[in-house]
Amino acid sequence: LKRISKIVDLEKRMEKVSYADLVKIESELLKDGVSANTISVYLRSMRSIYNKAIKMDLVDQIYYPFHKFAIKQTKTMPRNISLQDMQKYFALKLPFSHRYQKAYIIGKLIFLLCGINLKDLLLLNKDNIRGDRIVYQRSKTKRLYSVKILPETKMILEPMLKHSGETLLCVLDNYLKYYKDSISFEAKYTEKRKLINKHLKWISFFAYIDDKITSYTFRYSFANIAKDIGVSNEIIAALLGHSYGNAVTSIYLNNYNQEELDKAHEMIVNAVLKNPQI
Repeated sequence: LKRISKIVDLEKRMEKVSYADLVKIESELLKDGVSANTISVYLRSMRSIYNKAIKMDLVDQIYYPFHKFAIKQTKTMPRNISLQDMQKYFALKLPFSHRYQKAYIIGKLIFLLCGINLKDLLLLNKDNIRGDRIVYQRSKTKRLYSVKILPETKMILEPMLKHSGETLLCVLDNYLKYYKDSISFEAKYTEKRKLINKHLKWISFFAYIDDKITSYTFRYSFANIAKDIGVSNEIIAALLGHSYGNAVTSIYLNNYNQEELDKAHEMIVNAVLKNPQI
């Protein structure tokens, strides 16, 4: 909102927002060096708000400025790393006192927990551990996930269970008071995410990995490594919590039992842990 309000007046009534305004927003942001995909996020958010306003009869759809305006988006570069590079990452030995140790552990856990979203990982607490599983609700989709705690995961989590922090990783503990105020919390979370990604970038240098690593890398890499070792697309989708293919195909995903998913999960992690490239 801050960025767009510097270009067009957002205080005016919605029916006054024109096609020309959208063109101006796009051109000015491009001129400032903002990527097409970031501009797409801004404009899709704006479009979503306008659509809600129409549904609530706050503005007539004849004024809808997005009828003729196409929101452009470019194909993003792959964010995954190879199996060999992931082996290098897991083989890296950082001292416990190293300033990037927390970021290093976060990267490992995202992969070990089937590509868990960073925010969901940082919000995990002791209550999410149920026996030999981590059960949590994804903040974005509200869908319930159950992931097996493998031996490597258990070794990482055990020290965390001994402290008295509100969350397992204690990264967001000081900001949980803002959680109900989503705008304030998101700002704090974004700040932490950027710092973690900055640290991960340095860790990739220490591990002799050429590609830049971010928190997203581990989720994308989990899926790609799974595919490379022969796990079916349907199983990968189920592990990541995605629908696969069309609605009918997605129904069949429910037929995969938890034991079958756990077996695939363990196979993917073992592919990384065996014969690490040092």
